[in-house]
Amino acid sequence: MTRDVRQTIGFDGSRLLAAREHLGLTRAELARRLNTGWDVVLQWETGQCQPRPRKVPAIAAAVGVAVSDLYGSPEGTETLAERRVAAG
Repeated sequence: MTRDVRQTIGFDGSRLLAAREHLGLTRAELARRLNTGWDVVLQWETGQCQPRPRKVPAIAAAVGVAVSDLYGSPEGTETLAERRVAAG
C-alpha cells in the first residue's frame, strides 16, 4: 500500500497566509481570484481544511508562488544540506 504524499508533506496554510500578506491581498480579494469564499481561504490558512489538490496550482498562481512553496515538510525531515544551512 502506498502512502498519500499529501499526508506526509501536507498543504501548509501558514505559507499561503504569508504569500497572500506579502502581496497585500485580503482574504476576500484572494477568494475572488479563486472564485471561492473568503471563509474557505480562512479555513485553508488556519488548517481547518485543505484545498483539493487540483485547486492548488490556481492558488499558487494567485499568490505568485510555486506549488511546492505551499507544501511543508514534517518536523525532523530536513535534508543534511538544509541542516547545514540552518546551522550556519
